Amino acid sequence: MKNIQDEIIDRYKDLFNYSLDLIYATDINGNFIDANELTLETLGYNIEEFRTLTFEDLMDESQLTKATKIIEEIIETGSQAKSSEFKIKTKEGKFIYTESFGIPIRKEGNIVGILGISKNITELKNAQEKIRRSEKKYRFLFETTPLSIVLLNNDGIIVDCNPTTERMFGYKKEEIRGRHFINISIIAQNFLPTLLNLFKKLLKGEEVHRIDVQMYKKDGNFIWTNLQASIVRIGGKTFVQAVFQDITKRKNITQKLKESEDLYKTLVKTSPDAIVVTDLTGKIIEISHKAIEFYGANSAEELIGKNSFDFIVSDDKTNALENLKKALKGETIGVEYKLFRKDGSHYICELHANLIKDIEGKPKAFIGIMRDITERKGAEKLLKESEEQYRHLYENAPISLWTLRIKDGKFIRANENAAKIVGYDNLNDFLDKATSINFVGSEYRRRGLY
Repeated sequence: MKNIQDEIIDRYKDLFNYSLDLIYATDINGNFIDANELTLETLGYNIEEFRTLTFEDLMDESQLTKATKIIEEIIETGSQAKSSEFKIKTKEGKFIYTESFGIPIRKEGNIVGILGISKNITELKNAQEKIRRSEKKYRFLFETTPLSIVLLNNDGIIVDCNPTTERMFGYKKEEIRGRHFINISIIAQNFLPTLLNLFKKLLKGEEVHRIDVQMYKKDGNFIWTNLQASIVRIGGKTFVQAVFQDITKRKNITQKLKESEDLYKTLVKTSPDAIVVTDLTGKIIEISHKAIEFYGANSAEELIGKNSFDFIVSDDKTNALENLKKALKGETIGVEYKLFRKDGSHYICELHANLIKDIEGKPKAFIGIMRDITERKGAEKLLKESEEQYRHLYENAPISLWTLRIKDGKFIRANENAAKIVGYDNLNDFLDKATSINFVGSEYRRRGLY
């Protein structure tokens, strides 16, 4: 008489040899009798080792309880109602997941064993676990992020939003959930066509970019938001995810900055002073009407884009580059340069330059206030020459010349002849020691003539 192992080999030979599933057989006590190659390879045992195992060797207590109940079900009813999932330990101590179904093995009408057919669903379970963890992380971020997140289905109906959305717009989730996004008084009318077009592009799989959108809060106040929309899959379903960042403060600062820059440009262009604004390399980007006159040009267009260093004579360029480095360090520069006009003529310029920084404190440009001092320099030169001529005549005159202080008769200036007349060989001694009282007659002093 054949034993149960021989019965299995005869009856299920083809199934054991060709099945892509894990096939194994146990007696009614849960002792393993046989298994196909895929089962042995997956669990890491050879057939001799496998036949010494029971369910207890492969399962923890909860799994073993489940397996025992299924065996009892098969023995009592003759079949297993539905497949079950099991977590099985391999020889190496790793775990695999299976979806298993048991078939009774009968001999002479009695159930003597169970044939197990199991699909290895480890990869599927791992993927599901990753999805579960990912969705858990997503939900945490969804609930705690400072950004507003709104989920819409493919019809544009809002299905969910996070707490930040409620705080940002003043609506409770229940007030907007289930409504189409265009039917809520939250989006400025002039932005609706743009958002509808963006929504259609997303559903077509086209790439969309961030956009700034003006939106309204429930209390009627408007805010500016930056919107980034994308397609996400949650729980096996596809949604359009709209993420809003409140950029109202940034927009206001940007607007004020633009207004300030417009005012600044207007002041530069219309200033009665000669003002030149350059980038950090010296290229002219703004210039006043007075500075245009200085350069001898007819319009700003002739000078914008040109490098201011090209108008400095060669002898002053090295000094100009050194001053540029100082200005980049934040030093205020006050210098004099000789510059070219458009017609090639020269003039002398007094320049005061300062570094302009952007809103983040980074160097942005230079602003220079220019003054044509050519005439002043010429007058200073003539005055210096005149003073030198006067000093030469004073010191070399053939007569005695001196200057004294009235209150004490102290000589404060004299030529050599003045010193010699009163008996001093050295002019410095004369100025240091002599006074007019020593040399003026007493009669003159008595009468008050001196």
